Formats: sequence, C-alpha cells, structure tokens
Amino acid sequence: MDLKKFVFYSTLVSIFTEAMRYHIGFDMKFFYLIILFNTVALLAFNNFVYNRGLLIFHSIIFITGTISCLIGYNHVGSFLSQFIFLLLIPTYYFSFYTYFQNRLEDIVKFYCRACLCLAVIGFLKLPLDLSEGESLHSIMLEPAHYCTIVLPAFFITLKDKSFPRYYFIIISISIILSGSSLGFIGLGLSMILFAKRISIVKTALTSVIVVGLGLGLYVVFPPFKLRFDDTINSAISSDLSKANLSTYAFLSNFYVSSQSFLSNPVMGNGIGSHVESRNLYLQDITGIEVFEKAEMDQLNAKDAASLFSRLMSEMGLIGIVGVFYFIIRFYVPNKDDESLSQKVIISRAILLYFFAKLFREGHYFSPEMYFFVFLYVFNKYDDMGRIKPDFANE
Repeated sequence: MDLKKFVFYSTLVSIFTEAMRYHIGFDMKFFYLIILFNTVALLAFNNFVYNRGLLIFHSIIFITGTISCLIGYNHVGSFLSQFIFLLLIPTYYFSFYTYFQNRLEDIVKFYCRACLCLAVIGFLKLPLDLSEGESLHSIMLEPAHYCTIVLPAFFITLKDKSFPRYYFIIISISIILSGSSLGFIGLGLSMILFAKRISIVKTALTSVIVVGLGLGLYVVFPPFKLRFDDTINSAISSDLSKANLSTYAFLSNFYVSSQSFLSNPVMGNGIGSHVESRNLYLQDITGIEVFEKAEMDQLNAKDAASLFSRLMSEMGLIGIVGVFYFIIRFYVPNKDDESLSQKVIISRAILLYFFAKLFREGHYFSPEMYFFVFLYVFNKYDDMGRIKPDFANE
C-alpha cells in the first residue's frame, strides 16, 4: 500500500479506535499517533493547509482562553492541553478533506461499510457483553458512544438506495440492542428528518408519533424507564441522591455548567476550565455526598457529559451561538419535492451525530468528531459545486 492510500484508509479506520488508548498521565490514544504520522505525510505531499475559517476558530478559543487564565477562571496547563489538540486535529481533517475532496462518495461508502462491520462485531461480542452485565457496544467504550458514531450510517443506508437494505436493518437492530437511551432518541429524531421537506406541520405530526413510540418504549423497556424517571425526579427535586450514574453525570455537570454560564455568560470560563468550575460549584448539589462516598462524584468531570453543557460552561454564548451558526450555515436544504438528494441525506445524517454529541458527549477531539464536522462542510461545498471551500469567506 502506498503512502497516499495509507493516509486515506488509516484516517477513516481511526475514527473507530476510541478504546485503543493507554493512560500516561493523560489518555494517549492510537488515534493521536495516526494523526501525527499522517500530518507528516500531508506535509510531505505539500498539502497540510490552513484557512481563515480555522484562523477565526482558533483565535476565538485562544483569546477567550487567555482572558480566562488572566482573570483566574482557568489554569494555563488546562487551557493549553486543550488548545494544542484543537489546533492540530481540526487542521489535519481540513487538510485531509482538501486533499481527498474528490473522494467524498468513497469516504461515505467506506464509513457506512465500517459501521456495518462494527455492528456485526457487536452481535458476535454481545454474549460476552451480556455476561458482564452490559449491552451491545461493539468495540466502542460504551453503548452511547456506539450509537453516536453509527446513527449517521443508519440514516444514510436507509435513505440512500445505493446501499443494500440489509445495511440499515443490521445497524438499526444493533442500536436497539445497545439499549442506549441516546440511540432510541436518535432513531426517533431521524423520523423527523425522513420528510422530503421539513415543515412545522410534518414535524408536529412526526413528533406525535415519536412521543407515542417513546411512551411504548417507556412501558416495555425497564432501563429506559429507570433513566427517564430518575432524570425527571432528580431534576424536579434538585436532589441527586437517588439518581443512577448516567443521570448523576448529566445533571451534576449541567448544574455546574449553568452556574459557570451565569457567572460569565458571554465567553464562559475558557476552554479546559470545566474541572475548575466543578470544584467551585459541585458541593452545592443536594445528594452529592452519596457519590462522594462511592468515589464517583467526578464522573465526566472533564467533558461535562455533553458538548452543550461544556460549551455553556467554557465558551458561553460565543460557543453556543457559534455551533448553531455552523450547523445552519453548512446545512444542505432539499430542493426536490420527489426525493432526497445524496447531499441532503448526508447533511441530515450528520445532524443526528451533532444532536448526539451535543446531548451526551463533551470531548472536543474524540476520534470521529472532525471527520463528521468537515464531511458536513465539504458536503455543502460539493453540493454548491465549489472545489476548494473557504468557509470564512463567501
């Protein structure tokens, strides 16, 4: 295999490697090694590129982070450890897609085939997972992570008729067997995206169907009922003492993020500051002592349990508005009343990933994140017929 093929396929495979890591004071991931090696390769190809959009993104993070350190909201080490990775990894993926911009269709097909293989591995591994009291998560760290990464493939293989029907059937069954509430919500949300044109009436009708299915799931699937009840009861009572771990992680971090946001709503407390914010606000939560005794009080301390919570805590309105501007700015609207084009299908599929990421996962540079972010961008410009996107200058 020549170097160009290695860069192409190793990058695509690496998005499924979150479990391949070794802790050396921080999690050294196999993904990082691939990115570093391939960065050198792209430099050798004279194709490690940068643009004004990335400059604006990095400048905002650097300025807000520096200010947060100067006024004492954040530590320099916490900020720099995040900033360095946010400098390298998005730039690598922008360069990767620039170099392979004529192979977007191949990239999507490989991703969907890989998700099919991921689901099959999950089925084969399921007896072992069940024996350990877990549900299907294949080679990913947990069911929610598994669903996050395969939900776009479910949507693409369902709506794009070029894929055999068994693709989406196998992937959808794997999501169900994961038992992940996030996966079930993602499947429900996908029903809203099925419509050729998304309208208020169609969204309302679909939402009624989704709520009905959700109620059915609530009745027949005890784990979903437990998580739903715990979340509602804990949120209403403001007491987490009886919450399960998933509910505790989500609500405790959301509370900390809310307090951090109220203290600095415009720009948050800076990238990497959420751990410091937890140290400041966590003790105000009723029921925290239960998790302190179990030594689980710092659950999801670094990533805030959801990207939305983390952005609210660390970037304030600048981060929240920026993310939703990005999603709207690069969305591909459907112009055909008869069917969804391939570009629209990809765009809507990635919306499912963004939803899952904002709702449940707060890592800024998980292996798959910028694969989807820049596929979303380049898909938009491919739809517009632009060869080299410059998403800061239009």
